[in-house]
Amino acid sequence: MKAKRFVSILILMSLVLVLSFAITGCRKQSQATGQKWTCPMHPEVISEKSGECPKCKMKLVPIEGEKDANTMGAAMPADIEQKMCPVMANMPINKDIFVEYQGKKVYFCCNDCKAKFEKEPEKYLSKLPQFSK
Repeated sequence: MKAKRFVSILILMSLVLVLSFAITGCRKQSQATGQKWTCPMHPEVISEKSGECPKCKMKLVPIEGEKDANTMGAAMPADIEQKMCPVMANMPINKDIFVEYQGKKVYFCCNDCKAKFEKEPEKYLSKLPQFSK
């Protein structure tokens, strides 16, 4: 009776071990084919994972044109979303800082950039995806 119980426990533990290796292997594969990240202030810093820039501790942003494993093959949205500030082109936007220009929202990284845009909006329109149509 003890031998059967020992064999059953051994088989169960083997299955758990195999499943844990399978799950870990899948996770590593999806990270390897995932999106790449960079620092807005230091574009030479490229990472396979999101996080902070080792130089300035700023939050890393996705590299444009890179595809995440979860979005490969997905249809692109009809409207291209603005992700970067038109004034400081390498800075991600803050959705709380915006103006409405020609019926469309234009987002900025900070209030200084918003003020610069409001003085000369035509200067920055070519950098905005919502005006590229």
